[in-house]
Amino acid sequence: MQGIEPILRRLIGEDVELLISQSGDVGCVEGDRAQLEQVIMNLVVNAREAMPSGGRISLEISEAVPDGVPGGRPPRAAASPCVVLTVTDTGVGMDEATRAQIFEPFFTTKAPGRGTGLGLSTVYGIVKQHGGLISVESSPGNGTTFKVYLPRTAEAPPAPEQDRPVTTMPRGSEKILVEDDPEVRSLAREVLEKSGYSVLEAALPTTPLQIAARSRVDLVLTDIVLPQMRGCALVERVTRLQPHVTALFMSGYPDDPNIRDWTPDLDFLPKPLTPETLLVRVRAALDRTRRRRRRPSRPGAGRHESERR
Repeated sequence: MQGIEPILRRLIGEDVELLISQSGDVGCVEGDRAQLEQVIMNLVVNAREAMPSGGRISLEISEAVPDGVPGGRPPRAAASPCVVLTVTDTGVGMDEATRAQIFEPFFTTKAPGRGTGLGLSTVYGIVKQHGGLISVESSPGNGTTFKVYLPRTAEAPPAPEQDRPVTTMPRGSEKILVEDDPEVRSLAREVLEKSGYSVLEAALPTTPLQIAARSRVDLVLTDIVLPQMRGCALVERVTRLQPHVTALFMSGYPDDPNIRDWTPDLDFLPKPLTPETLLVRVRAALDRTRRRRRRPSRPGAGRHESERR
């Protein structure tokens, strides 16, 4: 939690108080760290948006036996307690009809153009993938509490970061325009800037085009599903301003047949993002574009061969 706390505080702003606590030694869970951090970020951003006038978000890590939770015990849990992440806000709360739909893909209570409705469905998918459960308690005017139950493992925690072998990640100096939800933009910026890239954060509807009109952009990193347009349309408009630009599309649902119907030829970067995958795929997309620019055109090559004969 310590590593992600600075990112969380940047996401929520100064008018929201963030309280983080841990109830004793709760043990460990086995899973993908980047994905579990994505769960925390999505829940915190969701809580922040439920408090337009500010408030308080509490994060607590504890242990509990989830026998009373709808859905029973997590599939991979043994008889021992689970590790529980509790995220509570003092926001507007939800009625029963909203609670019944919040984990459905593309469902959102935000005004048109303010969200894709993929944040909580992504959380649900990650928790299920890790053999866990998620519950929600909320009522109008009384805030919301999410509880994530993850199977506790008896294995020792991994070695500290400084003891792990260092793996060299791809680096670069190009300019990258990132358009997505605030938590994804913040994570991408943190990872990419540490590897030497210049990152330009953008939000629809007009900011990406304004940036592209005044600053060189080498790569556009965007979700395929955006609040007011598809990512393909955004990239098409940017390339009218800067034809050299390449693009890398993200999606939390890369195998969704609807998305594949929209853009059957695109190569997706699956979400939630891991730093390693993001850096490798960004570098690969930029290098492919560089190689294409250096490749001689076929008509010119043909005339040259004819002259030699």
